[in-house]
Amino acid sequence: MTQITRYRENKELPKSIKKHLIDYFDYYYKANRNIVLFGDESPLDALPQYLTKAVTIGYAYDDLFSDFRKFFRPDLYLDCSLFEDLVRGLKPRFIEGNPTSEVQNVRSIIYKEADEVQEMFFINKGQIAVGYTYFLNNAVNQRRTHMTHIFGVKDFVGDHCVLFNLKSRFYYEAKTNVECFSLDKYSLITSLLKHPISLLHEF
Repeated sequence: MTQITRYRENKELPKSIKKHLIDYFDYYYKANRNIVLFGDESPLDALPQYLTKAVTIGYAYDDLFSDFRKFFRPDLYLDCSLFEDLVRGLKPRFIEGNPTSEVQNVRSIIYKEADEVQEMFFINKGQIAVGYTYFLNNAVNQRRTHMTHIFGVKDFVGDHCVLFNLKSRFYYEAKTNVECFSLDKYSLITSLLKHPISLLHEF
């Protein structure tokens, strides 16, 4: 945070922003497996490749591949180096829930209609609601949301838009506190392009 404030002549960050930053990074570092796996001076650096793969793919992320097997297809590709590339792009995310749609909470909004979709999410805890927005009585200042579907544990969202570089067609919002992993567009596409075109057809 010091690095940020120095550009504002050390003007202090508002307490509300500072608290959200502290809470976010506290969760991020506690939940980020890649800091240990791929960070500086990782103990895995001393291991041969087959053993590194066994630890990262076969142990550290085996729960993720099992819970989201519809996306990762571990029965077909667990031995493929694609998985090693994908796990490096995974980041833990905590999204604050908003149980009511009457009052919008910017920290709960994941994507609005026509937003650029930069990352997809694998839900470990919590619920993400999907729907659309409308204007009450055609009044611009009376925006409302109508949710039509709930995604929960072991669901993933945003994959189609990320993979095909599409904008969001719907409104996505965390209804309860959500703990998840994200995979950004660049990491996913870069990983896929490094592997045979026949593999891409499965996605």
